[in-house]
Amino acid sequence: MIYITGDTHSDFSRFDIDRFHIQNKMTKNDYVIICGDFGGVWNYLVESTYEKYWLDWLNERYLNLDEEERIYTYRKRGAFFRIRDYSWWDLEMPTKEEMENGIRNLEKVNFKIDYIITHCCPTSVQAILSGGLYKKDCLTDYLQKISEKCKFKKWYFGHYHENRQVNSQFVLLYEDIVPLKYESIF
Repeated sequence: MIYITGDTHSDFSRFDIDRFHIQNKMTKNDYVIICGDFGGVWNYLVESTYEKYWLDWLNERYLNLDEEERIYTYRKRGAFFRIRDYSWWDLEMPTKEEMENGIRNLEKVNFKIDYIITHCCPTSVQAILSGGLYKKDCLTDYLQKISEKCKFKKWYFGHYHENRQVNSQFVLLYEDIVPLKYESIF
């Protein structure tokens, strides 16, 4: 069996035996997929090259730790932002090459897949979740294109720290652990 959950941020208490009872019956053929911020394991030695549009987008939403005045202003306004190398790292974003590779792999199966499991979600789903408050970005736009091209049964994602069935296809997970009941739609 495959189980899916949302961001853990290095807090694995949801896997305690008294909360995740089924693990007593799990074998090495069972899996748990975490949709996003796993925490605890990072490789900062990898280098990535971002094109100008990536950097422009990143600089709009991500502040540096030494920008104290901007951080204060953003907090005062209640703006959504994160701080580079404190609450967000450049390596969290896929490179252009990684996204192109994703599209090539989907083309190989004619954009027909059973399940999509990601950290973030498409722009249109993010707008539903936030009532339009969250700003779209390169990644959510990329996932939007995938959602429009693909035929799929369910899309599971984390990131937004809530457990919610958004609609018949999109499932937002945080602390819930749900079984993936595999039934191919093809």
